Amino acid sequence: MVHRLSGGEPLMNPGAMQFFDLLEQEPAPQLEISLNSNLGVSFAKIDRLIGRVQSLLQQKKIRSFSFYTSVDSWGAQAEYMRHGLDFNLLWDRVNQFLTEIPYRNSITFIVTMNNLSVTSLENLFAGILGLRKTYSKTYQRVWFDTPLLRSPSWQSLQILPPVYADRLEHVADWMELNRMPEDGFVGFKDYEIQRLRRDIAWMREGTDN
Repeated sequence: MVHRLSGGEPLMNPGAMQFFDLLEQEPAPQLEISLNSNLGVSFAKIDRLIGRVQSLLQQKKIRSFSFYTSVDSWGAQAEYMRHGLDFNLLWDRVNQFLTEIPYRNSITFIVTMNNLSVTSLENLFAGILGLRKTYSKTYQRVWFDTPLLRSPSWQSLQILPPVYADRLEHVADWMELNRMPEDGFVGFKDYEIQRLRRDIAWMREGTDN
């Protein structure tokens, strides 16, 4: 059974923590919890959540816990795209969660592909690759997806000159060089590479826009 807490920012809602508190009293050992968060809330909220999830997983009161967070490029470029984002804080907290909740825990980055992502996408993927090297030892704990932004049209990949599609081809070629072995957890999965190549093909279809 899967239960997903989404938003908005669910960690700003007191009901989210009340839900975790309830699970301490009424365990659900088959429950898989997913939570969407940009991880920009106070240290107190983050520490409380980590402590609660640690306890629930250690005592097997839930089956697993996974985070979903949205970031579309790297560093200052990511902050420009998402007003109010502190990229270094986000990355520190990603590492904190993966370090302090070593049980059945994972994080998924939602990378919405748009025309402001292109110039620092390789840096973001290199960061994700580094996380996989550090934390994915016995199972895959670090995931990402690259959905296309189709609206608003002025932020679409399809309005960029062809040279930017060439830059993304370079990223896809680099991912090929770091392809994940069949029996490993470090590198890029074949479907992750092919998904980026499909994004590039869609991008090239719009070069007359």
